[in-house]
Amino acid sequence: MKNIKYILNEIKNIKGGQKLLIHHFFKHIKPILLTSLLLTLLLAAIFFDILPVQIVSAETLCKFEGPDVRDDLMLTDYYVEGDPEIGVGGTVIISFKLTYVGKYYVTIDPDMGVFAAAKSPDGDVRIVDKQHRGVTLKSQQSVIFHGEITLNKEGEWLIWPSYCIIKDGKKICGPSEWHACTIRVKTIKTTKTTTPLTPKPDLYISYAWYQALTVEDMGFYYKIKNVGNEPSNRSITQLIIDGIPVAYDEVPPLSPGEERNEVFLGVDWRCTGDSDLIEIVADYNNQISERDEYNNVYRRTMSCIYAVKGVGLILERI
Repeated sequence: MKNIKYILNEIKNIKGGQKLLIHHFFKHIKPILLTSLLLTLLLAAIFFDILPVQIVSAETLCKFEGPDVRDDLMLTDYYVEGDPEIGVGGTVIISFKLTYVGKYYVTIDPDMGVFAAAKSPDGDVRIVDKQHRGVTLKSQQSVIFHGEITLNKEGEWLIWPSYCIIKDGKKICGPSEWHACTIRVKTIKTTKTTTPLTPKPDLYISYAWYQALTVEDMGFYYKIKNVGNEPSNRSITQLIIDGIPVAYDEVPPLSPGEERNEVFLGVDWRCTGDSDLIEIVADYNNQISERDEYNNVYRRTMSCIYAVKGVGLILERI
């Protein structure tokens, strides 16, 4: 593992604008015994990952790792992520996990489901998504919520996780402002210059998460959107964990403004510590001419709570 990180660090010199000749590179790593896997990673990095890219990275605004139990539902891993200097019209991403810790089973309300609630500066409460509606959970089974909201008013917002369940024939919902996250939204003044936009596609990844509720749905999920003004062709997205390419996903053509959820299905994430650096690269081999070639990488440090401890990543195409 140290050898791999050494080589990847050497390759970063290319991104810094330095011309690193291949024979010079191999002179530096001559003492290292290269396996076939290492050579594959090296060549892939040299030939497919040499363009500079801008990292799209959300910061954690609030977090509650838990646990806290209400109505036999245990809340853990509650995160609100976004720009720390968020302005009117900005978006935050909300995620949390609910585990049923009762004896038998519980049914999530088929109307409201699991959701996030957001109180605007005017005092209005909005519901963010309604997920897992009608799902029945047995003891120790979990559901994971992922959603986002656009904050369209200046002032103080409150955001919290919630749910509605059917218990003993009655509808019970989560407490108001449960571990509420306070976000202050400002009006950010910008000077705009009007320039004609070249008709081109532009692929952008806004969020990613790992899910392993069952063997069938195990993998890294992500949201990809064409924010350009032309349709995109088929593209390949790359998954990188701690600097090592792990899997690839084929994305179908996207119309302007179209967004879809994609998945690196079957990735057995084996964590090497308390967290891993996850990078997801849209159009990793630069086959699409985009309006902005510097927004293709999504980066997030993910907690290893969902992963299997240990090593053993396998490079595979999906």
